[in-house]
Amino acid sequence: MSDIFISYSHKDSDFVRDLVKPLEAEGFSVWWDHTIPPGRTWDDVIARGIREAKACIIVWSPNSVVSDWVKEEATLAKESGKYLPIQTGVDQPPMGFRRIQAADLRHWNGNAQDPQWRLLMAEIGRLVSAAAPGSPSGTAVRPPEAAPISRQAEATGVPTGRRTGVIIGILGGAALVVAGAVGGAFWYASRTRVTSDIPPQVAAEPAASASIVGVWNGWYHLDTDPPDLRTPLTGTFQNDGSMIGQSGGRTSYWRWQQSGSSAEWTNGSTFYRASVSGNHMTGTIAFGQHTGNFDVSR
Repeated sequence: MSDIFISYSHKDSDFVRDLVKPLEAEGFSVWWDHTIPPGRTWDDVIARGIREAKACIIVWSPNSVVSDWVKEEATLAKESGKYLPIQTGVDQPPMGFRRIQAADLRHWNGNAQDPQWRLLMAEIGRLVSAAAPGSPSGTAVRPPEAAPISRQAEATGVPTGRRTGVIIGILGGAALVVAGAVGGAFWYASRTRVTSDIPPQVAAEPAASASIVGVWNGWYHLDTDPPDLRTPLTGTFQNDGSMIGQSGGRTSYWRWQQSGSSAEWTNGSTFYRASVSGNHMTGTIAFGQHTGNFDVSR
């Protein structure tokens, strides 16, 4: 069983060949040669390969967005909880595959330290680690910067702690932590219900005393939640203005900014605004007409 299955249009074989080398350099095993031997069927070979892989990278390109085969493979990967989209040469995946943000590798040149590449490696590491025999579900071991994150309910995208609401978050739930830098667009936000305890912490770079860079843990509560419900949050704020949050064993990526004792982070539709006091943050969540509050410490 390979760590990674890559779904792609064979017209993009050169790009995928260049993609496989750095994936293997990260220590992952990769299956990308989709040749079906005589006498075998798609379900025998390809579908089985997707089911047995620990993570499935879907390469969305001008060629693959019109490929029924790639769409079929992407659907199976989503149903298996292994769907990791990347985009190259296209602004976004085809209809039906746009809820989960794709890693933007349109300008990637093979740099192993590229922020989009590192975020992709973090999510692959989480899936591979979770599938390893004897490993606790949701514990990422590779790379070091892979941090806990949160989930969002897939139906509405609204953060909530109940099945009728939507939770913020992943590597799918709610995420927290902020450092001094410029906010921007987020990379990827998974959507699912938070159901488990706060995931293990992941070490963050040391930060200046005035910055909120680091790992934060706490809870949030929405106006749609029962009065006594507090949904766990874990987030790692990084020096580059990105934030990785986790809840329920899923991870998502946000952008943050800080001004003095005030901080905020967003994925473009949900906003956290915080008041910072030393190693303690409290604040509000906003998603359309839905609101809530949160409390985290480091």
